[in-house]
Amino acid sequence: MEKEKTASGPLLVLAAFCVVLYLTGLLNSSSGFYDSDSYYHLAFSGFIKDFGLRHTFPWAQFSVLKDTFADKDIFFHILILPFLYLIKNPVAAGKCALTFFDIAFILAYLYVLRAYVPAALAALILVLPFFSSVFTFYCLQLRSITLASTFGILIVYFLIRKKPRTVFLLTLLYTLSHLSFYMLIPIAIACEILRSLREKEFCAGTIGAVLSAIAVGILLHPNFPNNVLIIYLNGMVAPWLALNSRSLGPCGEMLPENTRQALINNPTLFLSLGLIIWVFLFKRRKADFSICVWFFCASMYLTLAFIANRFWYDANVYYFIFLAACIGRLWRDHAPQRHARRIKVLVIAYVAAAMTCACLNNNAVTALMNFYGPRSVYYENIALWMQKNIPPGHTVYHSYWDDAPYFICFNPKDNYINVIDPIYMYWRHKPEFALMDQLSLGMAGNPKEVINKVFKAEYGFLRKEEPLGRQVKNDALNFEILYSNPAGMIFKTR
Repeated sequence: MEKEKTASGPLLVLAAFCVVLYLTGLLNSSSGFYDSDSYYHLAFSGFIKDFGLRHTFPWAQFSVLKDTFADKDIFFHILILPFLYLIKNPVAAGKCALTFFDIAFILAYLYVLRAYVPAALAALILVLPFFSSVFTFYCLQLRSITLASTFGILIVYFLIRKKPRTVFLLTLLYTLSHLSFYMLIPIAIACEILRSLREKEFCAGTIGAVLSAIAVGILLHPNFPNNVLIIYLNGMVAPWLALNSRSLGPCGEMLPENTRQALINNPTLFLSLGLIIWVFLFKRRKADFSICVWFFCASMYLTLAFIANRFWYDANVYYFIFLAACIGRLWRDHAPQRHARRIKVLVIAYVAAAMTCACLNNNAVTALMNFYGPRSVYYENIALWMQKNIPPGHTVYHSYWDDAPYFICFNPKDNYINVIDPIYMYWRHKPEFALMDQLSLGMAGNPKEVINKVFKAEYGFLRKEEPLGRQVKNDALNFEILYSNPAGMIFKTR
């Protein structure tokens, strides 16, 4: 046993190092980030650095945030601050911060995995989520979901262990880091129901810890009570609109993915699902309490993933811990030495199948990187041109919400139409939201008049593929093109 620990320890360290090296290599394959949200988080952290925790938000002229501002990811942004102080280049600082969050997640993940399986198996299971293109791509984005997952898996682990104080602290930090904190409520309740069914006891303290930590987090937020509206819009209104086929365009994350694509993008998840069904259904193994809890979490997110594809990230996170708990149970029931040859054959066959499927995912990740990497660099150049050439205090028109994160990051001296989630504009400025759509589609009769009088803008940015861009380019009487690159062009009304 001692020999196994000595041999497996370095293997675990090597697996973690290889994963970090892999993510760092992908991250630095482009000088920019692979999404627009990373720039929004960098900008918001910079605003805390420059203006403190409580400040107004003039950058979004047609948004709830202009007069009801709340930083929904405030603790995440606070954790980015040290990197902005140490590194002058904001993108380089953001990439260092992202590496920090990825390492924190990997350490937390390994901590939980080691509670169920030996080090060698923990090393193997650590690698499995990275065969998913969805999971890998989220790990390359400076977004609070990685920090939320770190807290989330630790919270579930300590719920199982009946540690209310630890659960309270982690839930409090989760509440201040990501709006998905409300998912902890059904998890905590389900955990205690399962405990009562499997172990004939009920720990109300863990449910109380989750509920009280959420309440304290909401009340302690520097932007309270504005944050209540933001929670309502992001946590309830936006998902409801998406379910009713009224997507406002947040990168398609709230839209479902077809089954074929889901299978291709998450091969190891479905391969493992078959393995678990075989073990527990045909081998007649009974699941213990911890397996049931992880099964509930994995099932909840897997169900949500078929409704909104952003949940494939969470499904991978929780599913492989569930897999570890299942394997751990099997490991305890049978002496591994008796079945060493069978286990080796099974592991080799499993890895070979996973690697075959992973080739498809590697192509998917490469395609995403090849698209978003250059795109972000083009947007950075546009924002830097604005910073040098557009006078301060102007409102710059743009048709899409995910243009603005680049602009506020590199040119915060000017204002924009909407920043981050489009629900913020839709909720407060529905006529302008509808008019912006019509304008972008080239359906407005007099674009210059709408841009000047409705949106109070003299300058603007348009993507080259949108009809309004072609309209503006062909109307030299009313518009002057000031700068352009493959992403789009900056114009000024004459």
